[in-house]
Amino acid sequence: MFLSNIPLEKLTLHNLFSFFFEILFQPSLEVANALKPILQVIENGYTLTCIHLRMGQNPSNPLDNRFEARDLAVGDIIDFLNRTNLRKMRHTRLFVTSDSEQVLSKIVSQFSNQTITISGPILHIDRPAKFNDLGRGFLK
Repeated sequence: MFLSNIPLEKLTLHNLFSFFFEILFQPSLEVANALKPILQVIENGYTLTCIHLRMGQNPSNPLDNRFEARDLAVGDIIDFLNRTNLRKMRHTRLFVTSDSEQVLSKIVSQFSNQTITISGPILHIDRPAKFNDLGRGFLK
């Protein structure tokens, strides 16, 4: 056990927090299986760049407001990724998620050979919903 390998005088809150966090917050088998392809990419020597772009008006939340100020964000992100020469970086993958299918489509079409996504809706777990697809939403 982890704690038995550390002398008592060397135990810190940081050590204890990390230990208990790993014990208490284990992903379900379904989540672990969904993450395998993404983690495998990293283990194969790839760098993972992550983008989560929230546009608002999430279909899973009828009260969600649209963020009009973010309308240009997709183009800005694509421009930034092009300036960093992401296409030429063979050992880089792009994990993209958004509450907008249009945003996902634009980024995936620009970097089709480098993107990784998890399908399904983004759900707000703190709000009640009447959807049959809750499990897939939690995976995303």
